[in-house]
Amino acid sequence: NEDAVGKEKLTELDKWMIYRTKNLQDEIKQDYENFQFHQAFQKIHNFCANDLGGFYLDILKDRLYTAKTDSDARRSSQTALSNILQALLRWISPVLSFTAEEAWLLMEEDEDSVHLLEWFEDWNDFGELKISDEFFGESVILKGALQVDASLSNVNLSSLKSIKVIYQGCAEGKYCYPKRVKSI
Repeated sequence: NEDAVGKEKLTELDKWMIYRTKNLQDEIKQDYENFQFHQAFQKIHNFCANDLGGFYLDILKDRLYTAKTDSDARRSSQTALSNILQALLRWISPVLSFTAEEAWLLMEEDEDSVHLLEWFEDWNDFGELKISDEFFGESVILKGALQVDASLSNVNLSSLKSIKVIYQGCAEGKYCYPKRVKSI
């Protein structure tokens, strides 16, 4: 995409969402290859409901509505959203075939069917994350308590030190969601 921004202009939040999406695709791919369709769909659903709807898009909407059309912050968001949508439509195509196809044809008018594509591998280079994946994972849970601006430059990292996240059924390095959060 000619409108995509380079890694030096991606915000940390957008870098993390590309990173998160790319890692989740590896898990979903493995689930599909092992015929664990229910697990793949559950991960897709949780990603859409929690990571996207409950966190990322909630933060992003202000940036998308208020930033200038050609601003780096807005284009950073659009770069990440393009990566996410490219991957997501491929993920859902075996399960929500008509929905995936309709969305794909609206997005890529000149392309063939989404069902003829391989996994999305044309990820934008996001460089290194300056803020850890663990921080963002906890931020998804605690977003209501954090004041996060578009560049994440005003995040108070010490506010997370008093929170303990208790996970249920999560192997190390796997994509999962917390059972509950409690203060310690």
